[in-house]
Amino acid sequence: MEDIPDTPSPAPTPSFVDRATSPVGIGVMVVVMIVLSVGTYFLSQRPSVSKQERVPTATPTPTPTPRAIPHGKWGFTAGQSDKTVPQFSRGFIDPYDPEQEASQTVTIAVKYTQPVTKVTAVLKTDHAVSTPVPFTLISGTNTDGQWQGSWQMTDTYLYKYAVVLQAESAGSKPASVEITFR
Repeated sequence: MEDIPDTPSPAPTPSFVDRATSPVGIGVMVVVMIVLSVGTYFLSQRPSVSKQERVPTATPTPTPTPRAIPHGKWGFTAGQSDKTVPQFSRGFIDPYDPEQEASQTVTIAVKYTQPVTKVTAVLKTDHAVSTPVPFTLISGTNTDGQWQGSWQMTDTYLYKYAVVLQAESAGSKPASVEITFR
């Protein structure tokens, strides 16, 4: 028989338990525990949100910033759910953005089974509500026609800008609709 020379067998790989219980493993665990303890301590000492000094916020403006409005002649539609009164439909405001003391005209289509006897408008602006402005029948008939009224713009309309239209007929109660432009 041949002699097989003694070869050193490979060293066994240390297990996790062997590494954890070695002096180096114990040192690493102690360092990890110290880091966790110190981190927990500092986190517990941080003031909570309720204990922090509150930073004041800016005071809101008392009124919203006005939106830009279109220029020139603009169309609008009006309608009511009550079909037993004169019906407003398509209309125009010209100009939409009049300058102070300039004239403004509203034209509106009104239709009803009985003759419409009167159409008026009340203008609501920032600081004023006008007296009723009478409209005139400019085309069509008093059962299906175009009515028109004009006024001078004497107030600003940066925040409030609306027209309340009213139509009357002998055969019904008055019809009223508010068109809000701003």
